[in-house]
Amino acid sequence: MFGLNWIDGLIILVLASAFYYGIKIGIISLFFCFASFFATLFAFGWLMPHLLSIGTSSVLEVINGNLVLAAAVIASIWGYRFGRQLHAKLKHHLDWLKAESLVGITLSLGSALVIIWLLAAGVGSLPFGWLSNSANNSFIVKKLNLLLPPAPTVFEEFARYVNPNYPLQVFDKLAPNSSIGIAPLPNGVPAAVIKDSTSILRITSFGCGGIVDGSGFVVSRDLVATNAHVIAGITHPVVKLGSDGYVGTPVLFDPNQDLALIYVPGLKAIPLSFLASPISINQTVYAAGFPKSIYSIAPGRVINDYPVVGSNIYGLGIITWPSYELLVDITNGSSGGPLLTTNGKVGGIIFAKSKNNPSIGYAMTTGNLIKDIHRIGSITNSAGTGSCFKG
Repeated sequence: MFGLNWIDGLIILVLASAFYYGIKIGIISLFFCFASFFATLFAFGWLMPHLLSIGTSSVLEVINGNLVLAAAVIASIWGYRFGRQLHAKLKHHLDWLKAESLVGITLSLGSALVIIWLLAAGVGSLPFGWLSNSANNSFIVKKLNLLLPPAPTVFEEFARYVNPNYPLQVFDKLAPNSSIGIAPLPNGVPAAVIKDSTSILRITSFGCGGIVDGSGFVVSRDLVATNAHVIAGITHPVVKLGSDGYVGTPVLFDPNQDLALIYVPGLKAIPLSFLASPISINQTVYAAGFPKSIYSIAPGRVINDYPVVGSNIYGLGIITWPSYELLVDITNGSSGGPLLTTNGKVGGIIFAKSKNNPSIGYAMTTGNLIKDIHRIGSITNSAGTGSCFKG
């Protein structure tokens, strides 16, 4: 009747249990239990980046991430025990059991809803098409998302630390073109660029010892373009379009061009159009994608255009990419996103940033990508994706 799914059924069972234990346990025990859990969760979550800085191993990162949750669970157990002891002492002196049970029910149900809200945000961003779709399409979750503010980005931050394909390509021998006067960055985003957001996707999957993450965009029916280093070593990338997830099949993987194409049957998105001519120096552009797993449009300007020379994504050979040098704020997770002009056309693909200047990024031109799209045509057979990218 209300469009409930199996996730809603689980939530109703959880809320029924919360109601029962709210009566049985009371306010004091619940307060110390939940207060200890959330205080430890957010305290350790804040400390996690510092803990992770002691090493770069993805295995170590996963262990440290799990320690945050384990510490919060242990703290909640001790908080519950302390609350029960305090409850036992006070109930002999105060006649407040009915009031305590009523407040306990309120706190229990409220805490359960907050936990459901947090878990739904995390599950909804995971690389599981069916599970994340069910969480995002849950009637109760939708209502919570309308009533509550955006969920904290702790899950996105955690995904960033366990992403084995996290580093962008970087270049350390390039400097911005100082021969031109760069106009100030624009304020606001044109309507045509905002409209393109319905065809720009987050690409994620489990693999290579962690959770990979990047961006992509629709280039033709059921076909998504991204960087090769985003899906390196990944057999079945998950494409996230809004609240929907689709399992894709890589049909092209080129580590030399750092380009990949993913076939996504049933994808409900309109392909973006390519710019017919090169982008001019000092022209306004917009880097669109999912840095830190959150959709973002970063305004910028083209400050140079020349072939970038380096190795392929595995550090092999000498490769030349026709590229734009940009004054734009990009970060990890932006890889594979489109470089858009003010009329919403795709003029490039974000793929790298400067090692020496964090405000400088790079986008390859679209010539090679357009050739690959025509060459692939209607091919839907899976292509290999090489070994994992190590940055």
